[in-house]
Order: sequence, then C-alpha cells, then structure tokens
Amino acid sequence: MNDTIEYRFSAGRKKYVIKKSDKLLRRTYNMNTFRGHPWMTYSGTDRIEGDGIIKPALYSQADSLGRQYLFSIGPWWVDANHSHPGYGYLSLVFIAVLRPDQMQEMAFNPSLCYPTMRSMKISGKIRGHNVELKSADLVFWFQCYSDKIGKKVNYALIGQTLNDKLINGKINDFELNIDVSAADHWICLGSCIEKSYMYGDLPIEDLDIDKPINMGFILIPLDVKPIWPEELNVVSPMNLGLDSMWPVDTTLLPTGAIALYELEIDYYSSYQLLLDRS
Repeated sequence: MNDTIEYRFSAGRKKYVIKKSDKLLRRTYNMNTFRGHPWMTYSGTDRIEGDGIIKPALYSQADSLGRQYLFSIGPWWVDANHSHPGYGYLSLVFIAVLRPDQMQEMAFNPSLCYPTMRSMKISGKIRGHNVELKSADLVFWFQCYSDKIGKKVNYALIGQTLNDKLINGKINDFELNIDVSAADHWICLGSCIEKSYMYGDLPIEDLDIDKPINMGFILIPLDVKPIWPEELNVVSPMNLGLDSMWPVDTTLLPTGAIALYELEIDYYSSYQLLLDRS
C-alpha cells in the first residue's frame, strides 16, 4: 500500500486525503446520486465575448414522468484560447473539475476524482431543444497538464460526436468510450498565438496523463467573425473571444438548449480517496 499523501482537502463537512495507489481502482459516478454536482457551464446569460463567468449548470426538478436532468442554454460564451493556429473557437457546455486543487476556480466532487482517460465509459441520455449547431460538433473534451512540455494540453473526441442525438428533440441514449490509445478519434486543440505560453500541442499517444484537470462536453469549432467584414483583417482571433474589443456575428453561433439525463461515468483511477482521520 502506498502511503504517500498527494493532497488534503475538505468538501462539504468532510475532510479527505488523496494517496497514490499501487493499482488501478475502479469507480462509478452517477449524476442523479449527486444531483448534477459538480457540473458547471459557460452560458450566454452572461456576455458571449469578454470575460466569461462560470456557474453551476442547472439541475431540474422532476418532471411529470419523474425525470430530472442537467441543462444548459445557449448561446454560450466564446472561448478563444484554442483559436488560430489552434483547432478553433469553442463553447464549454458542461464542465467537471477533476482535481481538488482547482476548487478555488470551480466546484469539485470527490465522486469524480483523478480519472484516467485510458479506460472510461460515459453513458446516459441526451436531448436538444431548438438546437442549431451551425458549424460546430458536440464532443467530449478533457484538459490536463503535461510535464513533458510544461503546458496544459486539451483534447476533443471528434471521432465520437453527439450531433445526431440533438436534432430530433427526443431523449436519446448515448455511450462514449474514452480511451486515449485510440489516437485517431482525438484532436489536440493547441493554442492561439497569445496563449501559447499556457497551452501546447502534444500527440495524444505521448501524453503523460495521470491527473487530468477537467473534462466535459464542448461545441467546437465555432464560426466566429466580427459583425462588420472590413474588421476581419485587423482583429486578432484572441480579440474575438476572451479579451474581446469587437462585436461578433451571433447568428453564426450555436443556439438551443441541451439536457443530460441519467449520466453515469465508469472509470479507473491511480489514486485512493480516503477520509482524513488525522
């Protein structure tokens, strides 16, 4: 048994300690058990451009059939961190934080802690209402820190899109197999020029993943353009997003509402999560 303490933290009224495990440990996260926690969203109720404000994704009350669901409504905030020469602008629809040392930024739930992306299965039901994806795909995504390049790296599962589950307005079953060894299913999102000191490119097969930072569902790539075409040659990609000084053409952005039902995540972790008895 490995007794090396990785991290101590508190969640709710409990104290926890994380230790490295000598073997992979299997865990299951169920959204209904934790009433939607810890999912967050960047929705368009705040500014589409400029500094985004992250907040909890809403978890509904039970409908007439007893169903509850997690939902987010667009248009969503434009994230420009991975715009040209990266893979593209994106919107963060549902986000879960996977490390307790990120709690100062977003919510964290011990039931979803340090999962490995080598063998994960995500299943549930998904529904869209008046969804117009425009040029984007709804895909699974995760972010981690690479010691090899000293930067954060982001990957999208473009080989398993959820687009066809959103367009008929019905509740549709879905299942995603998350495995970084299937390299042809993934794309590294890279970075825009202005954020290249923070985000990097790395083939997924070279990823030294052990402690991912966050994961979730994103819309990418977005077609982001300023309202007036004559500004195209003078505005940088970054200035159409996070540090925006230009109004964008919102008719090009995805819209609608997206809901998740019965979300369950089966995963493995190289870390033990224990109550802190000290």
